[in-house]
Parts: sequence; structure tokens; C-alpha cells
Amino acid sequence: MSSTPSPSPSPGPAPLESADAPAAEQGARVPSEQPAPKSPYGRMTKKDTSVRNIAWALAVIMGFVVVLALLFFGVGNDPDRSIPETSQLNVAESAERAAALAPFPVVEPELGEQWTPRYAQFSDGASPRWELRYSSPSGKLVTVIETEQVEAPLLSAVLPGAVVEGELSIEGVACQQLRGSGAEAAGTSALSCETPEWAILVHGDTDPAELETVARAAILSARS
Repeated sequence: MSSTPSPSPSPGPAPLESADAPAAEQGARVPSEQPAPKSPYGRMTKKDTSVRNIAWALAVIMGFVVVLALLFFGVGNDPDRSIPETSQLNVAESAERAAALAPFPVVEPELGEQWTPRYAQFSDGASPRWELRYSSPSGKLVTVIETEQVEAPLLSAVLPGAVVEGELSIEGVACQQLRGSGAEAAGTSALSCETPEWAILVHGDTDPAELETVARAAILSARS
């Protein structure tokens, strides 16, 4: 009796490779990435940036204001400060332009080197006015106003509470000596000189002799 050969055992299933093994091996081969250093500006918020921009804008504006203040007010407020030759006011040129518009002879007082011109302006309109300002030898500001006549509104504006202290004649022109009585005009004196063609008002917080010097020079200029 023949024996039946026994079937050979079938090969078992191949062992499964773990899915995590390659990843683990790949992870071992790739170096870990280090975080890049952060800039201090990267941590600034939008609020910080806005504050910084506002601060810069304010600094620029303040610098501009200071420069303007020095240009427009710095020299004029200090009579003793010397003025560069290129910045000196040319009264003759201003007077020439005003003469083409004014209904009166525009004065240009000849005052000498100790008197420094600070301002020259002609205002047209219902009451034309030619105005000059000088720093006197004593360092005071003296103003010359020439109009067709010295009216009450003008006098009260430049010399509040004006009181007549006396009268005198300068170069044959009748003048009044005035002094302010209000708190704003304390210590301010004036000379008001008028003719049928023009009127000159000289005022300032200075010695009356300096006012008379300017008034005399203005009258001589008006007659020339």
C-alpha cells in the first residue's frame, strides 16, 4: 500500500515592515532646524510704529516753527542784536514802491548809522498809511506813521488813553506832545505833527529827545 506524500508547508506571509521605520530613519538623518534670530523691530506692534511716526512728525514741525520764529521775530525783538549786511532792510526801495501809491509824499528819514531800520510797510485802502520802525541808539523801538491826518481811531490804537502834555514847533510844523495813560501804553510818548497835505505820528517808549529827532528827520524828508 503506497503512502501519499504529505503536502509541503506553504510559505507564511512575508513580515510587514513598519511604516514608522523609514520616517524614524529619515528623521535621524535630517538635522533639526534652529529658529532664526528675530529683529527687535519685528516685535514692534502697529501701535508702536504709529507712536514713533507721530514723534518724528512733531519733531519736524517744532524744528520748522523754531526756524520761522528766529527768522521773523528773533532779530526784531532784540534791538541790540547786529543784523547781517545781506539781511538789512532797504527803506529806500520800500519808499519808492509806496510813493507810487500813496496820496502824500512818502517820508524817508535820514537818521544816521546808530538808527537801525526794522520795518517798512505801506497799507493802502480808505486810510493809506506808511509805517517805519527803527531801533534807536538807546536800544528802544521808535515807530513813524505817516497818513493824510491823524484820526482818533489811529491815535487810540497806537497810544491808548492819549493825553496832550504840550505843544511845540518842529521845522515850522505845529506838533503835539502826547503820552499814553492806559495800562497798555504806560511809559509810551508820541509826537503828532500835521500839515494840510500830510500828518506824521512818531511814538515809542523812549526819551522824548529821540522822538523829536525822528520827527524832525521825517518832516524834512516830507518837504524835500
